[in-house]
Amino acid sequence: MNKRGAAVVALTMAIAIMSGGQASAYSGIDEQGFITTPESLDITVTFMEPEPVYDAAEPERKSGVTLAPQTVHAKAIENAFFKIDTWLGDKWIFPKGRIIYNLEPIQKELALPATTPMFDFPNALQKRLGELSPQTVTAFEQAAGRWYHVRTPQGDGWINLAIALPKEVQPVSGSIKPVGDTLILQYPHERAQLVGVLRNQAVTPLGKTSDNWYHIQGTFGDGWVHVEDSQLPKPVDKLITLNRETEIMDYPMVGNWLGKLAPQQIRATGQWNNWYQIQTWLGEAWIVVDER
Repeated sequence: MNKRGAAVVALTMAIAIMSGGQASAYSGIDEQGFITTPESLDITVTFMEPEPVYDAAEPERKSGVTLAPQTVHAKAIENAFFKIDTWLGDKWIFPKGRIIYNLEPIQKELALPATTPMFDFPNALQKRLGELSPQTVTAFEQAAGRWYHVRTPQGDGWINLAIALPKEVQPVSGSIKPVGDTLILQYPHERAQLVGVLRNQAVTPLGKTSDNWYHIQGTFGDGWVHVEDSQLPKPVDKLITLNRETEIMDYPMVGNWLGKLAPQQIRATGQWNNWYQIQTWLGEAWIVVDER
């Protein structure tokens, strides 16, 4: 097939796909925009770059047809290939560029209750365009995961009302030192951009939300960590008897080995599950004690 013929096929195929019907209610995807049933989907996929079409979900099975950027109806996903409806029957695409699920037009006024970041794409890992102060904006598109494409005086961008600075932050006294690695995120939301990791490190929060997000600052800049009370060691004053040689760690679970203690009695000043914080010639350390 010559280039002109291939272009005609691609264009014809694109028109056929775009005119195909789709269900009014999507399925196989949750409210956060995650695929839940890859073998059975009813969603749309919008891709931003030309994509080759495949006869099967295999890299070597290219059909020779290329689709222009558009929205298609997908009914399954296998190895990152989307099964789509076409005038040639079921075909597959393997998007290499950015994609949007369930993009559709909308006219909706959104009241922003707090400072809200705006992104160039419906994904908090993408480029941040800036932050919007509390105001009312007009959304003209929406996408899976509760993303809205809005028009503002600063220009167009994507927002998610769940990804914003909290309206109320309570003061916190003292420092926290959660057990294990704790992700530091750009905003208090699990899908926000990762900016660092809190690893066996005490920090003094600037504040805390009612759902246990702590606002912290450090070499990473400004960030948020989600810490449940169960992750925080509690203070104790307890005399512990060690009946056998006991290993010393610099922190519970994921800490580094420091040495060993001979059988003795030692006073603990902190506890996390069956781990106890003690003072040693090496400084602050932790031991695990089987109290059965």
